[in-house]
Amino acid sequence: MLHMRPAPLLLLPRDPPQVKQKPKLALAPVTSLFAVEDAEFLPQATEIIPHVYLSDLGTAQCRATLVSLGITHVVSVMPGNVDIPYDLFAKTMQVPIADMPFADLLPHLEHTSKFIQEALASSPNARVLVHCAKGRSRSSSVVAAFLIASRGCNVAQAIEFIQSRRRIAMPNFGFVLQLEEYANKLRASAASSVNYA
Repeated sequence: MLHMRPAPLLLLPRDPPQVKQKPKLALAPVTSLFAVEDAEFLPQATEIIPHVYLSDLGTAQCRATLVSLGITHVVSVMPGNVDIPYDLFAKTMQVPIADMPFADLLPHLEHTSKFIQEALASSPNARVLVHCAKGRSRSSSVVAAFLIASRGCNVAQAIEFIQSRRRIAMPNFGFVLQLEEYANKLRASAASSVNYA
């Protein structure tokens, strides 16, 4: 059984005690689930490999930036009406998917990789911009798929390479799994073409 002793009496002075007010904290409102990552986000185009850029939507909409970079082709990886200056580009492609792990990106990866490859082969001055809303998940997944297809690297190497140039780039976990599946398809296709050659 627990025995409690009464607390000793404290004698208070006759002057009324001064109440100290708690300091008010000035907290910035949290406007995003990714507040820490958002603090690192700067709208800009990042050259991942020569002539292939990754960016956010704001950069893709900035005529002056696009002209200064010499962008000739654009891959927009987001749903809805994407308001970019289409008159500047030789060719554009839109992949209308949301940045959700269950979004079906895999069927588009072969087409986006081919689009980027053909754009680069079309002219020595061709420059491709791949963008989504922030240049973090969807667009980095498309660029990773292109690196896997064109450079023969694995998924981890492709993502690490992109992140070495654009720190905020990170495909969501569903896209990483789809990139693994895409890489496996490419390996299987390469193996079967070697067997029949």
